[in-house]
Amino acid sequence: MTETERYLFDVRGYLVVPGALSEEEVDEINHVIDGVLPSWQAMTKTGYIIAGWDEESTQGVNDSDYGPEGFNVAPLLDWGEPIRKLVGQKKVLPYLKEMMGPTLRLDHGYAVLMKAKCSPLVLHGGGAPYSASEYYHFRDNRFFCGLTVASFSLCDIPPGSGGFCCIPGSHKANLPLPRQFRDLVEPAECVVQIPLRKGDAVLFSENLTHGTLQWRESYERRAVLFNYCPGHIQYAKDPPIRSSDYEWEDHQKALLRPPSWLIDENAGI
Repeated sequence: MTETERYLFDVRGYLVVPGALSEEEVDEINHVIDGVLPSWQAMTKTGYIIAGWDEESTQGVNDSDYGPEGFNVAPLLDWGEPIRKLVGQKKVLPYLKEMMGPTLRLDHGYAVLMKAKCSPLVLHGGGAPYSASEYYHFRDNRFFCGLTVASFSLCDIPPGSGGFCCIPGSHKANLPLPRQFRDLVEPAECVVQIPLRKGDAVLFSENLTHGTLQWRESYERRAVLFNYCPGHIQYAKDPPIRSSDYEWEDHQKALLRPPSWLIDENAGI
């Protein structure tokens, strides 16, 4: 990270990596999603789905944001090789290492699909109340981040189109989010939408107050999100990959290891 990027991430809680994916890579991923979720819009009135878990992983979860039963068709990393290539994607990995240290690990991942004009999601997250897994600190000239997200945009997101939004700087908030700010039907002035080009990645601390604005474009919004943790933390109920049949590069194997307090930073990625 340049000194400018370090500064911007520290004060905002997010950072955009332009052109993280090529147009060809985006097309390959979209082709995979078309095969896994070919007709979700016709099957449901839900305007927004989150997919990428299997039924066992979401058993007992009562949250309409996950979409109707049946869309958790398989864990995200089982969808196809173009998506597995995003584990430790080489343009974003150097940023993630600086944010969480060399022992970081992939905790979970999922895909987000939104119909045009679908309802927004409420804001969530923030520096207060304190979260032992989603924290943000800066000490000794380095970042100490808990759960941190790399979100790859699979479509253009022009200014004013909706989608991912946040309150910049809220990852360091000392007071809880005011209740009247949570509703994004009429967003508060402090809420900012992040414009992206197809293939851009936005990296953000889960400690950042964030949500999703109404999607205003005629085409479908798509993003694939990978949530990373420091090596000593596990956030999700299950590991991100259950099959040992796939081939992984060495840095990906390190990212898919289980959590441990005993990981030596010198032996990290």
